[in-house]
Amino acid sequence: MAVAKGHVHIVEKLVALMSEEDLEIQDERGMTAMARASALGDILMLEGMHQKNKNLLTIRDRTGRIPLLVALEAGNIEAAHYLYSVTPKKKI
Repeated sequence: MAVAKGHVHIVEKLVALMSEEDLEIQDERGMTAMARASALGDILMLEGMHQKNKNLLTIRDRTGRIPLLVALEAGNIEAAHYLYSVTPKKKI
């Protein structure tokens, strides 16, 4: 919910409290919090989640998209650029 509302400061605090596994939880559409942040294009949220759990970059939603593709489809070029720079190339 904090990601969806764009509350970066709350997301940062929640990420600090969560385990790596908690960040991998997927919603009914198979999207992680990182995928949601990718759709919003919020790089600060993406950086914080990425630092906590590198696996988030390659978790696919129910349609097969990784966060990089979610950002591109949403037109968030800066977020996509960041995600491309940190996503393992063999997973793209």
